[in-house]
Amino acid sequence: MNRQILFLLCLLLALVGCSLDVKFSKYAPITSDGWDINDTVSFRTDTLREGGRYGFTCGVRTRRAYPYQELVMMVERKVFRDTLLVLHKREKITCPITKPNGSVTGEGIASKMHECELKDFVMNAGDSVEINVTHNMSRPIIPGIVDVGITMEKR
Repeated sequence: MNRQILFLLCLLLALVGCSLDVKFSKYAPITSDGWDINDTVSFRTDTLREGGRYGFTCGVRTRRAYPYQELVMMVERKVFRDTLLVLHKREKITCPITKPNGSVTGEGIASKMHECELKDFVMNAGDSVEINVTHNMSRPIIPGIVDVGITMEKR
């Protein structure tokens, strides 16, 4: 009896912890040599089942070896309806990595997670999104980046 209650409690906690609004979330690893300015991190969502306003977040995990206070990235988003390109936006985002006093922002122990919001898109059922992320720093190879990802959720 106690095992069943414990199982149900764990199941309930797992369900409560999940966001039903997240429609896409994926991260891609960056090589240990660093993120090269010519390396594009690309994602493609499945076809949307429902239209509406969708929010996007670009996430990056860093290690201690990351040498800057912020990370500047270019995020290109293309919305397709079947094979037809219906929206194409390019957005420059700046993700703070450290505070002015030098303390690291973000969550985590071995690596720190940093998130930057992108502008929302209004999309239709049947649309899909291609997202391409590159760094826009002056140094061609950026050390200390573990992975880069995109999360898309229905607002």
